[in-house]
Amino acid sequence: GAVLGLPEPAGFTVATVQFRPDPGNPPANIGRIMGLIDKAAAMSEARGQPLDLVVLPELSTTGIIFDPVEAGKLGEEIPGPATEIFARAAAGKNIYIVLGMAESQGGKHYNSCVLIGPRGVECKYRKVHLSPRDQKWAEEGDSIFPVCDLPFGRIGLVAGCDLMFPECVESLAKRGADLLCAPALWEDRRSKFIWEARLGEQTHLAIANQWGDAGGFYAVGGSVIFGYSRYPEKMLRSESPAEGDGINVLRLNSADAREKKFLENIDYDAILNNTPPGQ
Repeated sequence: GAVLGLPEPAGFTVATVQFRPDPGNPPANIGRIMGLIDKAAAMSEARGQPLDLVVLPELSTTGIIFDPVEAGKLGEEIPGPATEIFARAAAGKNIYIVLGMAESQGGKHYNSCVLIGPRGVECKYRKVHLSPRDQKWAEEGDSIFPVCDLPFGRIGLVAGCDLMFPECVESLAKRGADLLCAPALWEDRRSKFIWEARLGEQTHLAIANQWGDAGGFYAVGGSVIFGYSRYPEKMLRSESPAEGDGINVLRLNSADAREKKFLENIDYDAILNNTPPGQ
């Protein structure tokens, strides 16, 4: 932890919010999101655990996008009006919000994920692995997968399709991510096993998916939080159904994600100072 400069480990409560946005109607979608965040916070409070972080699906504010004209009408800059609304909600509840949204900047469009806190946008990720549907309107992102330090741990951002590529999750795990947040718009039920397979990287994982029909595209829901432990009997899981709005709430601890299996006891001080151990 000291080598990676990680925040002090702590317990925290995370929620995933599964819902079906109304395509092309950001004001209505943002209103619904606010209501679902309120519900997630109330569920957490009822358990005596204030909510710390909520994860929403890919393209939460706009719903699915099919072409650049639509992206130009619906996309926003980040930071921008939508992120300001979420920042006010985050400040009011003292929480952090991860969501996917269409970003437009300099005439280009991106399928982006953003982490927003009480102070505003903490970090942003432009989706790298675009689906065939994304490729019709979005540019490929050009940044590495970001990590962001919050008071309770280090958070990594990916988008749904990125989970198909193990090196994405591996790169975040190697940089000390305690929890991976994955806003998703996932349509292939047969490949959902990949979500659980990514636990091999030994981090907590929160995936928020859309559900239902969106103009010929069908999202398969099943949003899930996996709580990692090196002890199989202590692994945690909370999953939403395939259809319908759903909220998962789970209490995690960043310390659990730092107790890796098969990790050698390495004397990092010796390596970094190039001195023999014990001297």
